[in-house]
Amino acid sequence: METKSHPVTNFIETRLIYDTVCKLWDANNWPSIPLASLPENAICTNFEDQCDILAVAFVYHTNSNLAWFEWLVCSPEVRRGPRSEILNSTIKFAEDYAKSNGLMLFTSIKSVNLISRLESRNWKKTDSGMTNFIFS
Repeated sequence: METKSHPVTNFIETRLIYDTVCKLWDANNWPSIPLASLPENAICTNFEDQCDILAVAFVYHTNSNLAWFEWLVCSPEVRRGPRSEILNSTIKFAEDYAKSNGLMLFTSIKSVNLISRLESRNWKKTDSGMTNFIFS
């Protein structure tokens, strides 16, 4: 996938793009998260001259200043160069949203590439070797 346009990142109602998000998760061998477990809005990135959603992430927050940045996924069809630009645009959007709302972002990841990307953006590592659990 080659393009000369720039990534555009915005919030979109999760319910409107849920099927697309599930396809991205499936393409990356991730389980689908139930719609009821996701925030009302998703952070979506595409190129300004295309409508295909190429990356998605979610920010969960309540009445505290700690927010959870999670389920960041990028289309596997996006090649290396544009992939970095798309991921950076998605992360920057979340960072800008957090700053403008007085939030501190927390995330839990295992991808060494994503760990390096966040560290290069001045995210601070809190723990390593953790196993995450969910109960429902």
